Amino acid sequence: MSHEIISPYDLTVSTKGSEWHGLAKQVETITPELLREMGIFFPIEQGTVLNSLHGAESFDSVMARLQTAIMEGNSRLAIDALKTLNVAKIGTHKNIIADMRGLRPDLETEEHAMGLIPLHVTKKTYEVITNERVYEVISKAFEGCPITSAGTLQALQVFFMSLDIGDNQRKGPRGEMFMQNLNALTSHNGTIGTRFFDSSVRMVCMNTVRASLSNRGLLDFVVYHTKGAEAALSKVSNDLEAVMNARNEYFAGLEKLDTVSCDVATARNLFLAYTAKMAEEKGADISKYEISTQVYNRAEEIGEMFVRGKGNRGANLYDAYNGLTECFTHGVGAGKTATAQDKFTASLFGTAAEIKEGYLAFLLQDADVLAGLNEQGARLLAAYAQRKA
Repeated sequence: MSHEIISPYDLTVSTKGSEWHGLAKQVETITPELLREMGIFFPIEQGTVLNSLHGAESFDSVMARLQTAIMEGNSRLAIDALKTLNVAKIGTHKNIIADMRGLRPDLETEEHAMGLIPLHVTKKTYEVITNERVYEVISKAFEGCPITSAGTLQALQVFFMSLDIGDNQRKGPRGEMFMQNLNALTSHNGTIGTRFFDSSVRMVCMNTVRASLSNRGLLDFVVYHTKGAEAALSKVSNDLEAVMNARNEYFAGLEKLDTVSCDVATARNLFLAYTAKMAEEKGADISKYEISTQVYNRAEEIGEMFVRGKGNRGANLYDAYNGLTECFTHGVGAGKTATAQDKFTASLFGTAAEIKEGYLAFLLQDADVLAGLNEQGARLLAAYAQRKA
């Protein structure tokens, strides 16, 4: 299940509908009271970790012997059973447990540990951050902003929430509509820090969690489950007030690109220079970097998209930016023989998303820097043509 909404543990709620997976409960408004009532906001308990090395006899068998001995008042047999269990406390670790008692009667069964759902075994230094605490951080900064989706994933181990923080729909330089959301995310199994970020993708499942991270905007606050987490959360709550300023900076960047002239050759060359930058960041020797046929083909398509891409005019850096975005969302950059769905998925989750992520900042560099990068791209292209001659 790519959505990773695991029954019967996980519940999701949305103001937009049942979502693509059909598992979300649609409601008119999402309130903290509703999330408590549904059990999406739940207490987290911390328990002692015990090791039990009980040899060939099963744990259940030893416990049955212990229970019988206690009921019969036979202390000798009870002590013998306890010795067989060989229980030892692990002082360096603790259990993280979702306490669903009184919240989810369907989970208060033996099959589901009577409502005490194990989430993680972690070191003592791990700091618990509850789902409700994540909401409190956002609500302090944006009181009254509506929650559009929320829920848990991976059997209560991951929590997500998306908010409409106002001015949700924005126009680009040529009237294009951009949707942005303030997303909050945390895990209770050590896989994800508590994260607050703006993104064009609203979270409704694990697929969209990954997509939103790949398409996040300029904001990205992360708090880890370590000592000092509470102080860090308080700081994030204050810093989130900068969200609207950062969003404005993003759109100001797009406006700037729309004023800087560029031809098709420069659009291709800048992309080639960008691939060299990415290779260098991954440890490649830039003096030996050569473009591959795959990179060449992508550069050619970016040149085509620069002119004929949706909304493009073939006139400036905004067209170059859109050319790359379109190539890596709908064109060969997302896989030449891939289906439309495959290309969309690759653009969100694969290297295509990685490439798109830093290209705006790359193009916003000073004119003299861009001129040097244009020359670098031209040299890379000439070297490729010579090798293929």
